[in-house]
Amino acid sequence: MLYYLYNDWAIWGWTFLNLRLLAIIHLGCAFAILAFVIVHVYMTTTGHTLTSHIAAMFSGWEEVEEGEVADWEVQQKR
Repeated sequence: MLYYLYNDWAIWGWTFLNLRLLAIIHLGCAFAILAFVIVHVYMTTTGHTLTSHIAAMFSGWEEVEEGEVADWEVQQKR
């Protein structure tokens, strides 16, 4: 919206803001969103199978075979 309303900045008294600063902030936010998406897509594929973490998000639990120790249980025992 700030890009779109650039011609009105002087009327509103926003002389402290310039397009270069706005472009840098916009680019930084775009990279942050891109990194967020890439990391989250990667993390959903790190389970026992490709879709095990995605299935756990929908069902509310993770299927673990009897006698199998889950990753989070190993960390608690140490």
